[in-house]
Amino acid sequence: MKTSFRDCQAPVQTLPASGIRDQAGNAFPEPRTLNPPLAQTRGFASASWFHCLAAVALAVCATGCQSMLEGTPFAPKPNTDEARLAYALQQAEREVTRLRARVDAFEQNNERLEGRIIDAERQTRDILRLRDELQQIRNDRAKLRDEISQSMGVTIKRMLDEQQAQTLAQVQKALASSRPAAPSKQTGYNHTVAAGQTLSLIAREYKTTIDAIMKANNLTNANDLRVGMVLFIPEK
Repeated sequence: MKTSFRDCQAPVQTLPASGIRDQAGNAFPEPRTLNPPLAQTRGFASASWFHCLAAVALAVCATGCQSMLEGTPFAPKPNTDEARLAYALQQAEREVTRLRARVDAFEQNNERLEGRIIDAERQTRDILRLRDELQQIRNDRAKLRDEISQSMGVTIKRMLDEQQAQTLAQVQKALASSRPAAPSKQTGYNHTVAAGQTLSLIAREYKTTIDAIMKANNLTNANDLRVGMVLFIPEK
């Protein structure tokens, strides 16, 4: 029994118009009878090319969309390891920046401290120099005081010696003036003044003059006679 090409065709199937609806809820139009196998083959080929073109377009769109969405909330999430590495690098850079700032601040503080140390050393040298000068002034003053003391001691001693010599000379002169005259080589008599005697009475008694008795005894006043006084009466 021969089978014709028509007998091999699939039976025609129809779908009700209300059986299939799109996403909006609209009913598709009433379908036609299904194509024979040859037509189905051509439809599948066209659909495959369409699907390939659609896949390529989707890939291109995905690449472009990914580039366009970078930096936006809709950007694709990066790899977790890469994100952690990038975050760690950012934290390390921040830490390096912070440490560099601290090092700069420390260097500035160190420079200020070095300046203060230099000033303190300069002040210390000035203080030591002033202390040495003050000690030298004290030494000079003590030396000058000793020299003044020695000089004053010598001067005072010399003044005392001179004054003592002058006083001694005055005393000796006074003693010499008050001492009775030593008996001269001329002859005469010693007379002790008695109570009631005057120089004129004594002169008449020895037959001499008042001036001779006064000159022989260094008398300046005839009334200086005292009881018990010894007078030298020169002979004529």
